[in-house]
Amino acid sequence: MRIRTLPVLLLLVLVGLFTLFNWGAVTSPVPVSLFFGTATLPLGLVLVGVIALLGAMYLATVIYLQGTALLDGRRLTKELQSQRDLADKAEASRFTELRDHLSAELFKVNDAAGRHRAELLARIDRLEAQQRRLMEEQVNGLEAHLGHLDERLRSTSARRADTDVLDDGARLRRGGVDRGVDDGLAGDPGLGADFTPRRTR
Repeated sequence: MRIRTLPVLLLLVLVGLFTLFNWGAVTSPVPVSLFFGTATLPLGLVLVGVIALLGAMYLATVIYLQGTALLDGRRLTKELQSQRDLADKAEASRFTELRDHLSAELFKVNDAAGRHRAELLARIDRLEAQQRRLMEEQVNGLEAHLGHLDERLRSTSARRADTDVLDDGARLRRGGVDRGVDDGLAGDPGLGADFTPRRTR
């Protein structure tokens, strides 16, 4: 009970004590005008009854107001709880939407990363194929060049061998001529004294 009801209760208690101490005077009948007639009634008791009725009405009003406030408080508490539940559900829904959005973005990022990875691997494969083709072309060119050099070396060796054979044949022929001349000179000493052959190489 609130503090503002204490003065009312105190006033009722004082009125009760005053009535008790003056009970004889309060209950003494006196002529009382009732607007439409006159009656003999205990005026003090009537006034005490009116005061008691007003006090009871005040107390009933206070109790009603307190009950209404309590019911309003409970209703507001329920509404606040429902609003809190709605806010929690909305927040959970936002978190769910955020999680779904992040999952979708992560899926997009992973998909893009997969595509970039596939493109990079394909580019690497193309570069490796080009490199192998270039290496094969270089090896083929080098083999062709080496084959050409081998053929040139073989042809040069063959020409040198033919030249050596011809030189050996010429030397043999010159050797035979020289021996014939020497033999002729040996047979004719007169010629041998005057003729000195020149040998050319």
